[in-house]
Amino acid sequence: MKVLVVDEPRVRESLATTLANIGHEVFEASDNAATQPIFAREQIDVVLAGWGLPGLNGVELCRDFRAHQPDWYTYFLLMTSQSSYSASDALIALEAGVDDLLLKPVDVTE
Repeated sequence: MKVLVVDEPRVRESLATTLANIGHEVFEASDNAATQPIFAREQIDVVLAGWGLPGLNGVELCRDFRAHQPDWYTYFLLMTSQSSYSASDALIALEAGVDDLLLKPVDVTE
């Protein structure tokens, strides 16, 4: 499976290493601008994006991605910390096209 991880370096590197070790092809990006070339050349199956990203936040990244989504479906998972998670935020994310929310630190078995 092709997985794109978009987050701060520490989180991104940890998740990318773990996902690669269990057999996924992993791509990394630090912000929305860095995702565009990856989306243009790869058929990404899953996006794991942090809520707070430079430029567009994770919800805005999802909304932008869904507006320009290719012919295949990509699952979009938004990662957030427990301290910044609320029911109203979850609703905003789901309305933007996020498939699910994961709490940080992410449990890879989840």
